[in-house]
Amino acid sequence: FFDLGTGGRQGNQATNLRAGQDCVVASYAHDGRIELRWYSFSHEGVLPGSDGTPSRVFFGKLVASETYPKEKAAHSARYRAFFRQNGKYEGGFKIGSVFHGVVPQDDRPVSTERTKAVDPKDNNHMDSGAGFGNPIENKLVETAAINAVKKRYENGGWSVRSVERDKCGFDLECRRKGVVENVEVKGVRATEQCFIITAGEVEQAKKNSNFVLMVVTSALSASPILTRYSGAEFSRRFNLSPIQYRATLRS
Repeated sequence: FFDLGTGGRQGNQATNLRAGQDCVVASYAHDGRIELRWYSFSHEGVLPGSDGTPSRVFFGKLVASETYPKEKAAHSARYRAFFRQNGKYEGGFKIGSVFHGVVPQDDRPVSTERTKAVDPKDNNHMDSGAGFGNPIENKLVETAAINAVKKRYENGGWSVRSVERDKCGFDLECRRKGVVENVEVKGVRATEQCFIITAGEVEQAKKNSNFVLMVVTSALSASPILTRYSGAEFSRRFNLSPIQYRATLRS
C-alpha cells in the first residue's frame, strides 16, 4: 500500500512490522483534504519501480478510511504524528516517509473489515502467488518472476521474446547460438515449489523437447531463487493433483 527505497534512510525504516499491525497512509484527496487509509499489514516484497529501481512494497488489507480537513487531522490524536507542529498548526506534512505514533485502541476508526493478524506460518498465507493468492498479488508475483527469468537468460547471452499472449503453453521463447528453449515461468511468493499448472503446459512438458520450466520462489524478495527443470524432469519430480474439473452434460 506504499513504497520505500531499498537503501539509505528508507531502507532502514519500517523494518520491524508484524503481520496484522495497523499502518496508516496519509495523502491529499482531490478536494485538498487529507485522506487517511488504515491497513492491516500482511507482508513486504521488493519489486521494480517505474524507473526499474527496486522498491520495498508493503501489502495489506484496507480496513478503514477517513477524510479530514488538514487542520482537524493535524490536531487529532489519531493523525498528528504526520504533521509539523511547533506550538501551532503549520498546515503541512512532516518531511519524510515513515512516522510512528501511539493511537489508543478506542480512538481508532471502527471497521467491519478489520481482521485478525495473519500468522506468517499459515500455509494459505504463504502460498499467495503461484495462482493461490488474490488476483492483484498473483499478477505482481507473476511479473516479478517473469522479470527475474528474463534477466537470467539475457545475462547469459540469450535473446528473449515474450509469447505469453499467444497461449501456447509457455511464456518465453529464448534463443542462443541456434539453441531454442520454450520457457514456462511459475512464480511463488513463499519458498515451497507449489503452483498451478494448466493441462496445456503439462502437455508441453511431455511432448515439447524444447520445454523448460523455471520456478521462481521468494519471487517478491530482493533475492528470488530460480530453479530450472526440463520437461522430463518436471514430469518425473512433481506430483500433479486435480484442483478443479470441467463438467459437461451427458448426452
